[in-house]
Amino acid sequence: MAKNKSSRLPRYELLYIVSNKFTAEETEPIAQKIENLITANDGTIVYRENWGKRRMSYPIKGFLFGYYRLLECDLAADKIAEVERFLRLSSDILRHQIVKRQPRTVEEILAAKEEIAKREAKLQSDKTEAEAKKNNPEKEAATPASDSEEVAKKHDQDIDAKIDTLINEEPIVK
Repeated sequence: MAKNKSSRLPRYELLYIVSNKFTAEETEPIAQKIENLITANDGTIVYRENWGKRRMSYPIKGFLFGYYRLLECDLAADKIAEVERFLRLSSDILRHQIVKRQPRTVEEILAAKEEIAKREAKLQSDKTEAEAKKNNPEKEAATPASDSEEVAKKHDQDIDAKIDTLINEEPIVK
């Protein structure tokens, strides 16, 4: 027996980079063209996000910066090839990636973004703390040693005292 196929369209995530030869306002018609192509192929756009102009890790087609955009859409699997073809042939798009996703609501997407923002804020605060310690070494010396460090020092002193007594004793063998 065959499994029942869902009547829902698959959810795809499309991330694309528009070259920075355009201004931010000039990228809007390009984004609208892509959205129109998806809706013309009986797809629905669930979520869109403009990440803005960012520096890329390495130059792509001679560009170091690009405008990043993210779309989540429901689209038939056979129609995704047409969207892929359009993106590949477009000279305005530097790179693109289409990934199949599990359907998420807008609330779930926003909650995930909030969690990522919290993690980034914690990383940033840890980074500033490390820099502050690096820039103020006298503060670090002024702080009291932890209990484990004190126990280790006491143990070292005990061993030193035992060694001294053994050295100062008379030899057993004559």
